[in-house]
Amino acid sequence: MKTYCLLNHKLTENQEKELSEKFHSERIVYPSQSISEMWAQIPATERVDRKTAQVVVDWLSDAEEGDSLIVQGEMGITFLLVSYALGRGLVPIHAVSRREETEVCDGESVVKRHVFRHVCFRRYESWNEK
Repeated sequence: MKTYCLLNHKLTENQEKELSEKFHSERIVYPSQSISEMWAQIPATERVDRKTAQVVVDWLSDAEEGDSLIVQGEMGITFLLVSYALGRGLVPIHAVSRREETEVCDGESVVKRHVFRHVCFRRYESWNEK
């Protein structure tokens, strides 16, 4: 089984280990640099950019039933690709994280720092699934 990873960053070793153990992933497949750059800058338009979605669908053309797709990003295109994955028999998943915030006051300045800690990967589910 393969896991296709459509995120704005690379996975950590612990995340790769979890994918192997929980989703039986034997290999992580990352998109090309051009797809990664496109995914990081989804156009802010009234309708989902289907040209961008089609590029991702083309990238997934070698995916086989049961392969996983980690997909997170702009909500509209993410929903579209999750729907596509479910229709193809792929397993769409997303990362669940915990946000930790620190705040430091320095005179008249306040500096906030957010660290996102990975908790687990979770399957996307439709409302009708039990």
